Amino acid sequence: MSPRFKYRVVDTKGQRFEGSIDRENEHSAASVLRASGYYITKLSLEEETTVEKYFSNLTYKTKPKDLAIFCRQLATMIEAGVPFMSCLTVLIEQTENKQLKQVLKEIKFRVSSGESLADAME
Repeated sequence: MSPRFKYRVVDTKGQRFEGSIDRENEHSAASVLRASGYYITKLSLEEETTVEKYFSNLTYKTKPKDLAIFCRQLATMIEAGVPFMSCLTVLIEQTENKQLKQVLKEIKFRVSSGESLADAME
C-alpha cells in the first residue's frame, strides 16, 4: 500500500479543499494534484491511524440519519440516469454536515484523478 499524503489545495476559483491521497512519494502526489488543476498550499506525509480511530471520528461527526439521506439521494439520482460525478457535485452542494461534505469532496477528487470508486471510498 502506498503512503498517504495530506494536502490543502486551492482551485482556479479560489475554493479551498483538503484531503488525502495515496501515492508512491510526495512528488507523485504533487503531480496528480497539479494535473487536476489545483494549487498546492500544503502537502505532507499523513501519520498512520487505526481504522477504529478513523471510524470513531467519522461516526461522532456524521449522524446515521445524514448517511441514510445521502445513500437514498445517491441511489435515486443513479437510478434516474444522472452521471456519478454529477451526483457527487449535487450532493456536495446539498449536504449540510461539514464532515460528510469534506468526505464527499475527497471522494470526488480521487475519482476524478483516476482512482476507482472503491479505492476512493476506502
